[in-house]
Amino acid sequence: MDSENLLRSGSLIEKGFLSNRILEIVNEKKELSDSDLIILRDGQNLIKIIIQGKNQISSGKLGDDSLNAANAYSSTLSALISIDEELLHKIEEVIVKVQNQIKLVIDNRKVEKENIKELRLFFDALLQHTLNEISNDYYKNIEETEWMKPLF
Repeated sequence: MDSENLLRSGSLIEKGFLSNRILEIVNEKKELSDSDLIILRDGQNLIKIIIQGKNQISSGKLGDDSLNAANAYSSTLSALISIDEELLHKIEEVIVKVQNQIKLVIDNRKVEKENIKELRLFFDALLQHTLNEISNDYYKNIEETEWMKPLF
Protein backbone atom coordinates (compact mmCIF):
# COMPACT_ATOMS: atom_id res chain seq x y z
CA MET A 1 0.00 0.00 0.00
CA ASP A 2 1.47 3.36 -0.99
CA SER A 3 1.71 6.32 1.39
CA GLU A 4 -1.31 8.12 -0.11
CA ASN A 5 -3.57 5.11 0.43
CA LEU A 6 -2.11 4.57 3.87
CA LEU A 7 -2.91 8.18 4.82
CA ARG A 8 -6.43 7.83 3.40
CA SER A 9 -6.99 4.59 5.31
CA GLY A 10 -5.72 6.18 8.53
CA SER A 11 -8.16 9.06 8.11
CA LEU A 12 -11.02 6.64 7.43
CA ILE A 13 -10.15 4.53 10.47
CA GLU A 14 -10.04 7.63 12.66
CA LYS A 15 -13.51 8.74 11.48
CA GLY A 16 -14.83 5.20 11.86
CA PHE A 17 -13.56 4.80 15.42
CA LEU A 18 -14.93 8.21 16.39
CA SER A 19 -18.31 7.46 14.82
CA ASN A 20 -18.46 4.11 16.58
CA ARG A 21 -17.69 5.62 19.99
CA ILE A 22 -20.24 8.40 19.50
CA LEU A 23 -22.90 5.85 18.56
CA GLU A 24 -22.04 3.76 21.64
CA ILE A 25 -22.46 6.83 23.83
CA VAL A 26 -25.75 8.05 22.36
CA ASN A 27 -27.27 4.57 22.06
CA GLU A 28 -26.26 3.18 25.45
CA LYS A 29 -26.07 6.06 27.91
CA LYS A 30 -28.33 8.64 29.43
CA GLU A 31 -25.95 10.51 31.72
CA LEU A 32 -22.53 11.42 30.32
CA SER A 33 -19.11 11.15 31.93
CA ASP A 34 -16.24 13.55 31.32
CA SER A 35 -14.63 11.06 28.92
CA ASP A 36 -17.91 10.82 26.96
CA LEU A 37 -17.90 14.60 26.62
CA ILE A 38 -14.35 14.54 25.23
CA ILE A 39 -15.42 12.09 22.53
CA LEU A 40 -18.52 14.13 21.70
CA ARG A 41 -16.38 17.28 21.43
CA ASP A 42 -14.17 15.41 18.97
CA GLY A 43 -17.37 14.76 17.01
CA GLN A 44 -18.15 18.48 17.18
CA ASN A 45 -14.69 19.25 15.83
CA LEU A 46 -15.20 16.80 12.96
CA ILE A 47 -18.44 18.55 12.06
CA LYS A 48 -16.63 21.91 12.07
CA ILE A 49 -14.00 20.47 9.71
CA ILE A 50 -16.76 19.15 7.43
CA ILE A 51 -18.37 22.60 7.34
CA GLN A 52 -14.99 24.19 6.58
CA GLY A 53 -14.55 21.73 3.72
CA LYS A 54 -17.95 22.60 2.31
CA ASN A 55 -17.25 26.32 2.58
CA GLN A 56 -13.80 26.03 1.01
CA ILE A 57 -15.08 23.94 -1.88
CA SER A 58 -18.02 26.30 -2.45
CA SER A 59 -15.94 29.48 -2.31
CA GLY A 60 -12.80 28.18 -3.98
CA LYS A 61 -10.78 29.82 -1.20
CA LEU A 62 -8.36 27.31 0.22
CA GLY A 63 -6.74 27.37 3.63
CA ASP A 64 -4.03 25.50 5.47
CA ASP A 65 -6.31 22.56 6.19
CA SER A 66 -8.01 22.44 2.79
CA LEU A 67 -7.11 18.86 1.93
CA ASN A 68 -8.30 17.49 5.25
CA ALA A 69 -11.47 19.60 5.25
CA ALA A 70 -12.37 18.82 1.63
CA ASN A 71 -11.76 15.12 2.25
CA ALA A 72 -13.98 15.20 5.35
CA TYR A 73 -16.77 16.93 3.42
CA SER A 74 -16.43 14.61 0.43
CA SER A 75 -16.55 11.46 2.54
CA THR A 76 -19.55 12.83 4.43
CA LEU A 77 -21.40 13.42 1.16
CA SER A 78 -20.59 9.88 0.02
CA ALA A 79 -21.67 8.43 3.35
CA LEU A 80 -25.01 10.24 3.45
CA ILE A 81 -25.80 9.61 -0.21
CA SER A 82 -25.10 5.90 0.28
CA ILE A 83 -28.01 5.65 2.71
CA ASP A 84 -30.39 8.06 0.94
CA GLU A 85 -29.72 10.00 -2.26
CA GLU A 86 -32.29 12.59 -1.24
CA LEU A 87 -29.95 13.69 1.56
CA LEU A 88 -27.74 15.31 -1.08
CA HIS A 89 -30.35 18.05 -1.40
CA LYS A 90 -30.58 18.42 2.37
CA ILE A 91 -26.89 18.14 3.26
CA GLU A 92 -26.62 21.59 4.83
CA GLU A 93 -29.81 21.06 6.81
CA VAL A 94 -28.60 17.67 8.09
CA ILE A 95 -25.19 19.03 9.11
CA VAL A 96 -26.76 21.97 10.97
CA LYS A 97 -29.16 19.62 12.78
CA VAL A 98 -26.31 17.29 13.74
CA GLN A 99 -24.26 20.25 14.94
CA ASN A 100 -27.17 21.51 17.06
CA GLN A 101 -27.99 18.06 18.42
CA ILE A 102 -24.45 17.24 19.49
CA LYS A 103 -24.18 20.67 21.15
CA LEU A 104 -27.42 20.01 23.02
CA VAL A 105 -26.20 16.63 24.26
CA ILE A 106 -22.89 18.14 25.43
CA ASP A 107 -24.54 21.15 27.09
CA ASN A 108 -27.12 19.02 28.91
CA ARG A 109 -24.65 16.21 29.71
CA LYS A 110 -27.36 13.69 28.91
CA VAL A 111 -28.79 11.84 25.94
CA GLU A 112 -32.43 12.17 25.00
CA LYS A 113 -32.77 9.70 22.13
CA GLU A 114 -35.90 11.32 20.72
CA ASN A 115 -33.93 14.55 20.10
CA ILE A 116 -30.94 13.10 18.25
CA LYS A 117 -32.33 11.30 15.20
CA GLU A 118 -30.07 13.09 12.68
CA LEU A 119 -27.02 12.75 14.93
CA ARG A 120 -27.45 8.98 15.04
CA LEU A 121 -28.18 8.76 11.31
CA PHE A 122 -25.14 10.91 10.50
CA PHE A 123 -22.59 8.99 12.56
CA ASP A 124 -24.06 5.63 11.57
CA ALA A 125 -23.67 6.63 7.91
CA LEU A 126 -20.06 7.72 8.52
CA LEU A 127 -19.30 4.45 10.32
CA GLN A 128 -20.77 2.28 7.57
CA HIS A 129 -19.02 4.33 4.88
CA THR A 130 -15.64 4.03 6.54
CA LEU A 131 -16.04 0.27 6.99
CA ASN A 132 -16.96 -0.14 3.33
CA GLU A 133 -14.12 2.06 2.08
CA ILE A 134 -11.47 0.41 4.26
CA SER A 135 -12.69 -3.03 3.21
CA ASN A 136 -12.65 -2.05 -0.47
CA ASP A 137 -9.16 -0.55 -0.15
CA TYR A 138 -7.86 -3.62 1.62
CA TYR A 139 -9.14 -6.09 -0.93
CA LYS A 140 -8.16 -3.90 -3.86
CA ASN A 141 -4.56 -3.77 -2.65
CA ILE A 142 -4.14 -7.31 -1.41
CA GLU A 143 -1.63 -9.41 -3.30
CA GLU A 144 -2.64 -12.80 -4.55
CA THR A 145 -0.87 -15.59 -2.72
CA GLU A 146 -0.61 -19.29 -3.45
CA TRP A 147 -3.33 -20.27 -1.01
CA MET A 148 -5.76 -17.80 -2.65
CA LYS A 149 -5.42 -19.29 -6.13
CA PRO A 150 -8.19 -21.61 -7.26
CA LEU A 151 -7.42 -25.30 -6.96
CA PHE A 152 -8.97 -26.20 -10.33
